[in-house]
Formats: sequence, structure tokens, C-alpha cells
Amino acid sequence: INGKNRLVPERVKRSLQSAFDRVLRTYVIPSGLHSSVARIRPSQSGPAKTFRIILKDGQWIDVDLVPVIEFRYPNWPSGIEKKDWMDKISPVDRNWFLVPKSPMSEPAMPDCSHLWRLDFQNMENRLIQDYGCVKPIIRLLKTTRDTYKWNLSSYSLKTFVMHQLLAKYDRGYWDPKNQGILFIKVLESLGHALDQSGPAIPFLFHPKMDLTEKIKKPTKRNISGTIKHIVRKLRESPDRCCELILGESGMPAPPDDVTQEAKFIPYVVHQTENSGGAWALVLD
Repeated sequence: INGKNRLVPERVKRSLQSAFDRVLRTYVIPSGLHSSVARIRPSQSGPAKTFRIILKDGQWIDVDLVPVIEFRYPNWPSGIEKKDWMDKISPVDRNWFLVPKSPMSEPAMPDCSHLWRLDFQNMENRLIQDYGCVKPIIRLLKTTRDTYKWNLSSYSLKTFVMHQLLAKYDRGYWDPKNQGILFIKVLESLGHALDQSGPAIPFLFHPKMDLTEKIKKPTKRNISGTIKHIVRKLRESPDRCCELILGESGMPAPPDDVTQEAKFIPYVVHQTENSGGAWALVLD
């Protein structure tokens, strides 16, 4: 807590990291025939404390622990407009979180160290649930991104597909049998979006915020040009899809970020205040 009784995200992260480091120093991995764990390797990435659990057979499991503050419906952050599609989601799943990470867009204030990032993970997951090929298309976009080393975050690609889904909110349209042609359509739309003025990939819950705003225009244009080339080749020679998506080797490129699904640990506070599109926490 700082001098203004605000809960500072960086201090929360450090506190969590310190607690886990203390546990790891004293934790002894069980031995014997019934233990499948060889060792545990910790690391820090953004707000997440990652534990890579390396198994004796050489495989591993990544577990991310993120300290978040959960708010439940009907509580709703001011400045975030409610959309019609949200009414289709159960109130139980309309919870949202504050994550100890800097806002996506830089606020117009000298000191923003007390600001937390909004997260609507549950609502996003319910939005794309049971919509046929939506999740596979997101994975294909990420694979293509990794192959060509585009400076696009996984979340921005997921958000772009969610926008495409809402534009055609029909389960029949997203039937798995349409996956090939829809992937090309979504990829083509992404190329056009990156080549236009204005927000290329608006944040789903705050459309004025562009998830690509930190990417320089020449970089966006280069990515757009590559996408248009891929789309043209896919339409000319569909049989080259593995080569075009996975690269010359036909094998997916290893992603820079191996982090898998995050597991959230909620904290509780009493009061919140809006601060220029991000959120600050103030203790009573």
C-alpha cells in the first residue's frame, strides 16, 4: 500500500514472488516409485509466477499463478460499456478481474504505478465456447504468428477472432467443416485491419483502445503484406497449407512464450476508483 492507501500492483507481485520463493527453498520433491516429478523450475513472466514441473519422462507442465482481485456481477467497471451479447452469458460467469499489470494504453498521468489491468477472461471463454472452429482458428493464427515471428500478442489474435465471431454470431456459420475457408477469411481480414488507419484490433470491452497501438505502422504494414501473400498462395494452392502456415520444415515454430493457462488466486479489497480507463485500488 502506498502513501495514498492504494494497493500497488508491483508490490503485490513482489510479495507473492517472495512467498513462493520461501516455499521452494524448503520444499522437498517426493521421491520413490510413485513420484513422477523430477524437479520444479520457477520463473517470472509479467504478472505470473510460473512453475515448470518437469516430469521424469521428460515432459513438463507449466502452472501460472497470478494474484488477481475478483468482482462479481452486477458490479461492473465504470467506463466499460455493456454489450447485448453479454446478456447471453450467465451472471455467474460475468465476473471480472483486476490483474497486477500495467494498462494496455498509457494513461495521461505522470504516475500510473497504482493502476491495474482489467481482465474479462471468464466472459471471453464463454463467448467462444461451443462455436465450432473458433478455437482452432485462434490456434492456427497463433501458429502462423510464431512461424513468421509477427509482433502480435496471443491475446490480440484471440480478440480479433472474437470480433469476427460477434460480426457473424451464428453457430452454423462456425461449423467445424467450414474451418479451412473461415481461417483464410479471418486471416485476410486481419491483414486488412493491420493496413488501415485507426485501431487495428480494438479491445473488446473498450473499443477505443487498440491492442496494437505499441506496434509501429511500418511493422503493421509488413505483417499485412505477408498475410496478403499467404492468403493469395493459400487460395492458389490449398495443398501448400502446411508449408505456408508451419514454414518450410512443415513443423510448428516453438513459441517464445511457453506459458499455458493461468490459475488465478483472488485477493479481496473494499473499494475501487476509475482512473482514466484503467483501475486503481483504494483501501477503506
